[in-house]
Amino acid sequence: MHSTMLLDGRWVSFSPGQTILETAQAAGIYIPTLCYYNEGGHCDVCRICVVEVEGSERLLPSCSTQAREGMEVWTNTERVAISRRRTIDMLLASGRHACLACDANGDCGLQDLAYNQEAAPSESLPSKDRFPEAYDDPFIIRDYSKCILCGRCVAACADVQVNDAIRNPFGRREEHRDSGGWFPLPDPAKCVECGQCVETCPVGALREKAARGAARIWETDRIRTTCSQCGVGCQQTVHAKDGKIAKITAVRNASPDMGRLCVKGRFLYDFIYGKDRLVLPQIRKGGKLRKASWGDALDLAASRLKKIIRHSPDAVAGLCSTRATNEDVYNMQKLFRAAIGTNNIDRIGGGNSLAASLGLGAATNSFGEIASARAIFCIGADMAWENPVAATFVKNAVRSGAELIVAGYERGPLSGHAAVGAVIRKGSEAAFINGLASVLISEGLYDRDFVSERCEGFEEFRAFISAYTPERSAEVSGVDTETIRDIARRIARTRPVVIYYVPARVSGQGAAASLANLQMLLGGFGEGGGVNIIHRRANAQGACDMGAMPDMLPGYQSVQDVGILEKFNRAWEVSGLSPKPGTAFSGVTDALAGGSIKAFYCFGEDPAGDSPAFKEALASAELVICQDTQATETSRMAHIILPSAAWCEADGTFTNSERRVSRVRKAKEPAGQARPGWWIFREIAGRMGQNWASESARDIWDNEISELAPLFAGITYRRIEGDGIQWPCPDGGHPGTKALHKEGRFTRGKGLFIPCE
Repeated sequence: MHSTMLLDGRWVSFSPGQTILETAQAAGIYIPTLCYYNEGGHCDVCRICVVEVEGSERLLPSCSTQAREGMEVWTNTERVAISRRRTIDMLLASGRHACLACDANGDCGLQDLAYNQEAAPSESLPSKDRFPEAYDDPFIIRDYSKCILCGRCVAACADVQVNDAIRNPFGRREEHRDSGGWFPLPDPAKCVECGQCVETCPVGALREKAARGAARIWETDRIRTTCSQCGVGCQQTVHAKDGKIAKITAVRNASPDMGRLCVKGRFLYDFIYGKDRLVLPQIRKGGKLRKASWGDALDLAASRLKKIIRHSPDAVAGLCSTRATNEDVYNMQKLFRAAIGTNNIDRIGGGNSLAASLGLGAATNSFGEIASARAIFCIGADMAWENPVAATFVKNAVRSGAELIVAGYERGPLSGHAAVGAVIRKGSEAAFINGLASVLISEGLYDRDFVSERCEGFEEFRAFISAYTPERSAEVSGVDTETIRDIARRIARTRPVVIYYVPARVSGQGAAASLANLQMLLGGFGEGGGVNIIHRRANAQGACDMGAMPDMLPGYQSVQDVGILEKFNRAWEVSGLSPKPGTAFSGVTDALAGGSIKAFYCFGEDPAGDSPAFKEALASAELVICQDTQATETSRMAHIILPSAAWCEADGTFTNSERRVSRVRKAKEPAGQARPGWWIFREIAGRMGQNWASESARDIWDNEISELAPLFAGITYRRIEGDGIQWPCPDGGHPGTKALHKEGRFTRGKGLFIPCE
């Protein structure tokens, strides 16, 4: 239902609850403001947005005044202009606003208003003694001489990121002998350096330290891309000048992060400039790695691989990066399957075992659903450490009344927001979850109708779980029996519950399937309920989607399916794709040591640095090819090093933990002679007799991936220019899928209970 009001002489409509400012914004009428911050519910401080309202003797703040039927409002009368000008004059006089020397010059709300309203800046600047010294911060410059006390930083910290690290200024300035109490100083013990305060500051009081002197705002190119730090897939704007990144900001109102970043996404991008960057191809000669041309390095890689596969294609194994783009991963698995002839291609972590239980190995829900969830169960590593932006949505939900239950490897930041928490031993996730399932079944708290109608394997599972008493679960997991019972009863009482699991680097193998069992007992699949694995790496989901698995082609199509193999044979113009599942990476160490695997191609990982046993086994390999952005322990053992382009040095896509395919855009030229990963694999394949038509990341996705994998058929580069699309997306008119397995309509038909521990 809409009402109407007269705004600057024309009738406009508004919805109940809208303010005058929101109504004006919707109608395209500009009302200036400095303090207004809708995301944090913050308004009514600066008085810049005042308007004249018929019948009111005083000017009213448009940001906090509700629109009413028939109201007459004037936004830019002489009286309004005088009031705004006086306010701006006072703000300019209250601080040291030396625009020409300020990093915010050209990107400052106060400067823009002073110009537009023809305000008169103060001729004398206040003494520096009136302002506290800047807090010694590794990433942020805090210059309180420019602070206008708008309160946006307080709201961003308290209501958006929910860290409560910045206190509200209080009292009268005269009451504070030192000036610190009258400025929004952060508490170092609570600040997590997310930079949301910097993002919201309308003036030059808060700025990125690394950006100081790097570029004026008008000198930069601004490129939207996707963060490379974890599986949330936050949207970023890269500000670059002359091919060098000056700073990174969030993309307002963009999915999935809604204008939020964490310390990693906002500030820790300098790895692309690290001293260990690989910038030139190298070939081992006389026991030493020496610089080489691309032609020589690629020729040698192809000839050595061809020599080894004459013995057996399965003598070659590959490990693919979960930080690389989908297009890079696709071309690597294509090289192994179409040119080398083996399915010995895998990744570290990534994916999950939900496929056996539900039919697809992917998260069931969207991050956008967290805010309206009734109950949230977080298990594993602390989300606030590993996936900080996702954790902000959880904290927002708790503020709105959701019940949070945390079962972590240690008590982390998120535990402080939980109604109940537990500490579980790493590797004991399945045992702990089995204890919860045991309570649900023994106390009759599970959804009998859902289990009987939408699931199978329950009787076998019930027989298994009957021996998994809370006492047994407590012994394995380290959580006391009463807490196990309490958590089980809570999730039964508050369902639907949305489950988020952040695995440790070494986690229990049955954790994901156990969580699927638990959610099937609760009958809670759909929006606001499901099982979600949040990955630590940016494209862990995408690596699985693209076929970096020994038994699956892109789009989770089995290598053992004759019809699927024939489709890929035709598309790739080959005749003998192997139907035999390859060796998983977990078996490569023994295979190297035993001699059945003679060549190892490592892309973007460091297994030799992670495992002494693997390093020892790798020393016996006849050929080690290392394709990476950084020098690693594995690269030091390589016979051939191929320098790969890093994040923001090439185009492509990432798929985040909620199945959202988003663009990764080139913002700078690759370091040295580094090249995109997909190009390197294509060049090797060409030297092994292949003729691949795709000449760009866009070609690879639009002409190959979306054509060959039905899950991605409706996703093209054109359609994901903005917020990306969540698969499954079967055709070009489909909007993507926010929630999987709604109401128990599982991809595999019926959900399968799988006993595991």
